[in-house]
Amino acid sequence: MFLIKLYKPFVVVVLVMFILIDIFFITEGNLFSYVRLAIKIILIIMIFTNNKYVYTGVKFWSILFLLLVPSIQIIARVVKYILGDYELVIYKQILFIVIGIIIYYGLKYFKPPARV
Repeated sequence: MFLIKLYKPFVVVVLVMFILIDIFFITEGNLFSYVRLAIKIILIIMIFTNNKYVYTGVKFWSILFLLLVPSIQIIARVVKYILGDYELVIYKQILFIVIGIIIYYGLKYFKPPARV
């Protein structure tokens, strides 16, 4: 299913890391982390069961949660910085965007399972 042997473990490791981060945020009281946690658990299950929609799921997750959301956060922080807040820390968002780009463009080496 995955043409590059390291791509599947990379995606799984990234998902597990983000699951651990979401569990931490749940313990801190962030309720939105339940949604992100559910999506990541579903993706891991889809990857290990070779679900026919895993390609679409990983593509959706990488675009939405690793490219779009951090980009919006960067824009918001830059606007906030321009308006007078002198704290401009965007390292985490840039890291998420880089991981998202790697996962998104790695999908071209992904062979979706045959549709029955």
